Amino acid sequence: MEQTERLARLDALQKKLYAYACAENSLYLDAVTVAPKNTAEGRGVALGILAGEHQKLMTDPETKRLLDELAEASGSLDALHKREVELLRKEYDILHYFMSRPNHTVDKTALAEGVWGDHIDQADNFDFVYAQMKNLRRKLHDAGADIEIRAVYGFGYKLVQP
Repeated sequence: MEQTERLARLDALQKKLYAYACAENSLYLDAVTVAPKNTAEGRGVALGILAGEHQKLMTDPETKRLLDELAEASGSLDALHKREVELLRKEYDILHYFMSRPNHTVDKTALAEGVWGDHIDQADNFDFVYAQMKNLRRKLHDAGADIEIRAVYGFGYKLVQP
């Protein structure tokens, strides 16, 4: 299989994962905002199905084979696709959160809940988010990454390709 075809398959896989995440988030937001209370069971079933499909996709032998093929062929990637950035665990989690939501502006509260968990809304301030974002943005800039996390004044952050 040719490298461009592998990268295209990886892109399709990422789009499916993004679609699952969007659907799960939509159902969750619907549940906590305006949904009638008598629809909770249906939302629960739908969320369970989405979570199952997401798990199947992530544990599919074909997915593993694709990732293994890409890892083996990493020597043939050009310099643009080959940069490595050493990240701490939370920096990686933040980057993954943004990569699964390309071109979406993310509120700092939603980012904190998505990366640190639902209980984080009890925190007094979000200085820890600002510190992690500062470090991640610096590392991406220093590595010459072709992506950038921009601050959206008064709201949060957005992953863009300048």
